[in-house]
Amino acid sequence: MLGTRLSAGNPTTFRNAAQTFNADNQNTAETFDGSGNPTTYSGATLSFDPESRMTAYGTALTAGYTIDGLRAWKTNSSGTTYFLYDGITPICEIDSTGAVSAVNTFGPTGLLSRHAGTSSIFYAFDPQGNPAEDVNSSDSVLASFDFDAFAARSISGTATDPYSGFGSQYGYYSDTETGLQLLGYRYYDPVQGRFVNRDPIGMAGGTIVYGYVGNDAARWVQQLCLVLTRSELGTIERKLGKAEEAPNPCVTTPGVKCAPKVWSRWLAAGSGRRRSSV
Repeated sequence: MLGTRLSAGNPTTFRNAAQTFNADNQNTAETFDGSGNPTTYSGATLSFDPESRMTAYGTALTAGYTIDGLRAWKTNSSGTTYFLYDGITPICEIDSTGAVSAVNTFGPTGLLSRHAGTSSIFYAFDPQGNPAEDVNSSDSVLASFDFDAFAARSISGTATDPYSGFGSQYGYYSDTETGLQLLGYRYYDPVQGRFVNRDPIGMAGGTIVYGYVGNDAARWVQQLCLVLTRSELGTIERKLGKAEEAPNPCVTTPGVKCAPKVWSRWLAAGSGRRRSSV
């Protein structure tokens, strides 16, 4: 059993472990600041900037962000990596010398492959957007995976790249230094099945301010960690030409055709609206 949840969406048990929460929906095992960001988390000291973006996870990782809120760089024990985007799509990584260290290829349905150094990885995904297999350029299977709905992974083989984790078809990026995953604008913890900090719009998006996709992870993905007003969704639907059934590009039903790059271009066109709520 994954867990039993209160009306506010807080799991009193999760993967058979008991948890308690305060009136602000925060796990009492952690310490939080006035903005709802954890100052301690799983034994590490965390730091956040004024926009509630995590800038340090103990000594394991530091990070900085673009003006749009996407991660611009991270530094770990191996050095600094810089990230380049096409809209919201992470397409290239550069090391501290300015050399390209990795290139990601995305298609209409999401991530297809990653080239790093002299090798390439090609991904086969399950219906929830999780990698089922990693394959090299010789068609040899490098690793195969199984996931539960909230990201617990079992693996056969070896995989060290950041897109061999939960939801990577949609660009979810796994940080091995912290065990967290970056889902566009917020970090997700697959151990707790929740985001590290609360929704940027607070209670305006509902009571599940730390929850992932309204705790319905078997049916939805949360590409940006943000949601939309119904009027904004209607605007995007009209832009996509699918006003009858067009899905929310931030929370997309697996299997429904809605290319992440379409939403990326719409954001890049200057909508100026990212933090809204259904």
